[in-house]
Amino acid sequence: MRVPLRLAPVFDRCGLRALLAGRRRWRGLVVLAHHRVGDARTVVGHPGQLSVDEETLDRQLQILRRDADLIEPAALHEARSHRGRAVLLTFDDGYADARATALPILQAHGAAAVFFIATGFIDRPRLPWWDELTWIAERAHRPAAAGDWTAHYKQLGSGAAERYLDELARRTGVGRAPASAGAGQWCDWDDVRTLRDAGMTIGAHTHDHPVLARAPAERQRHELCLGMDRIEAETGARPRWLAYPVGQRASFSETTRRVAQEAGIELAFSSYGGWNPWSELDRYDVRRMWVPADPARLRARVLAPRLFA
Repeated sequence: MRVPLRLAPVFDRCGLRALLAGRRRWRGLVVLAHHRVGDARTVVGHPGQLSVDEETLDRQLQILRRDADLIEPAALHEARSHRGRAVLLTFDDGYADARATALPILQAHGAAAVFFIATGFIDRPRLPWWDELTWIAERAHRPAAAGDWTAHYKQLGSGAAERYLDELARRTGVGRAPASAGAGQWCDWDDVRTLRDAGMTIGAHTHDHPVLARAPAERQRHELCLGMDRIEAETGARPRWLAYPVGQRASFSETTRRVAQEAGIELAFSSYGGWNPWSELDRYDVRRMWVPADPARLRARVLAPRLFA
């Protein structure tokens, strides 16, 4: 049975949180996903890519330390043999705030996380396609159109997707976003090495963040292996974990799974929701859920994922 997450505060007010906390601990893995961490007013592009502000992330870690078993990535396989509420933290894309904002908060709580890095944005800083669609919509005075444009973009093949950006830029008359629009948005390789040296796990997220299922197998292989090669060259360690770009059910395919396995990926993460009972864990579709900012909703997800995930 699933319970709408919006009802989680009711559970808190009725004292059912204590009841859930005292229930037999579930066996499995909840993976929580973030993007940016910081002030929404400073975001260039898609505001939906801001997961939390600093205060909220700090509060989330307090909750996870109290109500769950927050595990380090290196301890994931070991966690399968223990009864407990295993929770893993992840951050996508490689935004500059990963090093500047998220890392100090994680360190203050003695926590570790996986940072999935899209290497092309480090090698050639620019706005990613989701932010550029918002950038175009705002300058065309059509901010509400960004959502529809983004949904359409995700359905296109890799070549057609780039042509679609060109077409929107021409049709609206605002042009494509200059590379300078992405300045300061991304980690550099020194930042990534700092994350590594602080005990964080560096995972793959392709090179240029395409929707893999919309690309032919060779493009998928090139994107994945190039991203892995760049991380290995810059950090000295080849990533073994992958987060599928976009991460919805239609964003990766059987071909994607095969390419990932052939490239040496051991675990690949989606982001369409749900949790992972150990008996049902799919190595090439480890489910992640986005982290609710509301404390009651977060508690509900980690205390009773069968009901709220």
